[in-house]
Amino acid sequence: MLGKDVDELIPRRWVVGIVGTAAACVVAMAVASTLLGCTGAVNTRVDFPMERAAVGLIDTSSSSDVSRIAFYDENLNELGEMPFDRGGMGDGWADACVEGDALYVAPLGIDKFEPGPTDEVLQISLREVAVRPFAMGEDHTRLNCVAASDRSVFAASSGGAGYVARCDKQSGDVKTLPLPDETVTALLWTGRSLFAFCTNDGSADDTDLGGAAPAVASRALQLDEDLNVEREYDLTAYGSDVRRVVACDGVLYAVCSAMPDGAAGDGAAGATGASGAAAGRGGDSEPSNIVMVNTDTGKVAFYPLPVTDALAVAVHDGRLLMVRQDMVAPTGNAQLSVGGMDGGDLETYELNHLADQMALRGDRLYLADAGARTVYAYDLGALGASADNPLTPVASAELAATDGAHTYITNLFAVDKESNGAR
Repeated sequence: MLGKDVDELIPRRWVVGIVGTAAACVVAMAVASTLLGCTGAVNTRVDFPMERAAVGLIDTSSSSDVSRIAFYDENLNELGEMPFDRGGMGDGWADACVEGDALYVAPLGIDKFEPGPTDEVLQISLREVAVRPFAMGEDHTRLNCVAASDRSVFAASSGGAGYVARCDKQSGDVKTLPLPDETVTALLWTGRSLFAFCTNDGSADDTDLGGAAPAVASRALQLDEDLNVEREYDLTAYGSDVRRVVACDGVLYAVCSAMPDGAAGDGAAGATGASGAAAGRGGDSEPSNIVMVNTDTGKVAFYPLPVTDALAVAVHDGRLLMVRQDMVAPTGNAQLSVGGMDGGDLETYELNHLADQMALRGDRLYLADAGARTVYAYDLGALGASADNPLTPVASAELAATDGAHTYITNLFAVDKESNGAR
């Protein structure tokens, strides 16, 4: 993929709409020299006020090779957009991956369920507006789980045979960890480890179950940067299909899309190290669809508050923020709950809209309703006994659909790293 033409990745020219101006400006992109790494880099020089950007919204298409990222300031004034000649960018079931000053996203393309000759992850600098693609290896299907460190880009697919792929940013070397009979549903790089959340739905088991549903197993793997297994956490008794996870002070807070039948918090689950020694299990808490994984002690436990419909989580000022609504068929509006990191009092606020995505930047919480193509901003400093309920957003903005293309919103993200919850 070295030497890839620029117009295969980003259109040569685009119109950037700046709030407060009467005319749009057409900006030509200048291509700089190719950098070392898995593929060439595309550096752009544009008249774009990126220093004012607070959040970005990914808008993409599954029928055309068209995508864009719309950028907004903290009050949701639209600053402009960055278009791409790629379809299927991002994954609405997961959080966007922001590491350092870069967004990492996989453009699945129009044929996103078909293996291709190669799959790539785009590193999009949120400072220089530069794009650098990394090739992750061949014949992957639905490459949609993404994580990154200073040295590496990681990817996996939630729609095919299990594996985790790593691309070294400098050398371009790709290494793959096969995970037969499992599906990787989420990746998170935190501290010095990569966490891969895996589900085995039992469909590969040839045992005759007499019409009964196959047993579902789930686990989290703690890997080093070279994909060597350091520790394994058994999550089967707590849920499966983890799509979103945040880390704070050595504890992972993972949102399970599916809970086990008859979950009661009394399963003998826990962690094993590379030697296979048991690392213990945490607490006798009631079921929740948020599972806590203590990476220091190895203990696993339900989040000890009655939250069974969490969709997304973030950490703010030592408390856990939870967006709550049905993930598949929501009815009514979403809720925002706030609780202690280990439980305690639970505050719940009604919202006047649905919320598929969340991003945190300072004391501002941003929520996106993908169906309504609208993003909302909330002041977290105003929460408490005197807060309005339902909450009143301080700002909102609707992203108009692209002319001539059916597009949909996948991800909302904060522009600066420290805004996306504790790591």
